[in-house]
Amino acid sequence: QFFFDEDRKKSLEEHGDKLKTVVFQEGLGSIYDKAQRLEALAAYIADELQVSEQEKADAVRAAKLAKADLVTGMVTEFTELQGVMGREYALLDGENAAVAQAIDEHYMPRFAGDAQPASVAGRIVSLADKIDNLVATFSRGLIPTGSQDPFALRRQALGIVNMLKEAQYHISLSGLVAKAMELLKIADSKAQEKMQADVADFMKLRLKNVLADAGIRYDVVDAVFVDIDDIYGVSLRAAAVNEAVQQDMEKTIQAFVRTGNIARKAEAAASVDEAAFAEQVEKELYGAYQAAAEKAESQLATQDYAAAIASLSALAAPIDAFFEGVMVMDKDEKIKNNRLGLLKLIDALVCKIADFSKIVLA
Repeated sequence: QFFFDEDRKKSLEEHGDKLKTVVFQEGLGSIYDKAQRLEALAAYIADELQVSEQEKADAVRAAKLAKADLVTGMVTEFTELQGVMGREYALLDGENAAVAQAIDEHYMPRFAGDAQPASVAGRIVSLADKIDNLVATFSRGLIPTGSQDPFALRRQALGIVNMLKEAQYHISLSGLVAKAMELLKIADSKAQEKMQADVADFMKLRLKNVLADAGIRYDVVDAVFVDIDDIYGVSLRAAAVNEAVQQDMEKTIQAFVRTGNIARKAEAAASVDEAAFAEQVEKELYGAYQAAAEKAESQLATQDYAAAIASLSALAAPIDAFFEGVMVMDKDEKIKNNRLGLLKLIDALVCKIADFSKIVLA
């Protein structure tokens, strides 16, 4: 009662000023500085997710107040109440319910198996807090190794993966990291490049575990990891490829792999000059590619990966006919480069879903 009464002499926002005296991490300023970064990150994430103006306003307001209860008497005495007291004090201050809920939810999941944030504002602030923690801590060279993880970064990264998957949010991981680096004033291009690689590798391991727990084959996980920038998108691609490879896809996969093996070794540009086709099978494969690409691109745009795989499977027979009918490495440089260009176009399209060379055929 004493702590509560003392805390209520100030609003939650007024308590927030005291955060200037609390160090966040060595060399990274105060928690007040972090709260300001959270506001900017929350606004960025809200725009990327295209949420409503009200949801954005709630998220930004919650980000501003999210850490203020850390300096209240109640939370100083009972640390496990962080977020909980922030929610209660925000409601008593007349903040709207969505803001109060987000203040509490931004710490979720607090432990393994804990619930994810249920509100839009809660998810946005939680994502902002976790990505800031990851980038800030990594900037100090403190990437968890072995069993050492004093800042619980593995749990937070796993929280990001599960949250994006459960909420069905498409957002660029590299974009989030870039925004966090901008706010942390990490300007050196080499440091930025290393940070992007380190965070991507760290998130990959968490995502790999989540997909394995969902029953996705290990080789399918490797195949869809051609690009993990959209974490929720990766989980959708993994589910579709996992389903597809259990069907009779062996010949299709072999056609894709053969195409990729040759295309990736070539220096030729991924472009085609129809006038340079010397054989009918080349024309037929190019026609099949154009038809499949038109369908697949629109299906990829709506994340209908199962349909996109079906569209691309139509290329298997024309690919086989192409390899039987022509010698790719023709003596005529123009014909050779044109054929390689066609294979590169096909491989680039297929790799928007997966690198099928990683699939282990029975």
